Amino acid sequence: MFKEFSQVDNNQTIIYKNNEFGYSAFYTGSLDCLVPMDKNMFQWHIDENASKFIGKPVSALTLGEIAEQLAEMEYSGMVTIFVNRPTSGEVYQLGNYGTYEWFELGTLRGFC
Repeated sequence: MFKEFSQVDNNQTIIYKNNEFGYSAFYTGSLDCLVPMDKNMFQWHIDENASKFIGKPVSALTLGEIAEQLAEMEYSGMVTIFVNRPTSGEVYQLGNYGTYEWFELGTLRGFC
């Protein structure tokens, strides 16, 4: 059964990056293949609440901040982000519908 993709709140959906969990970002290249993006291309900030919970610094960005940084880089293509956690995760996509809005494509049952 087809599930319609859901638009997400750009400023509420947070992507975290540390050694226990993280993300993978891809852009759509020629022939519609996913091509890995440089993990250091974004300017991350430390999330104080997550850092207290984990017990060490945790870098974070909202999907809105990622979209803003891509716009500043004048990137206009489609971006897919896989959020990786041990028992769950999500897949988000930007730019597929001609706008700079993120959509959740699906959920995962663990590391992708």
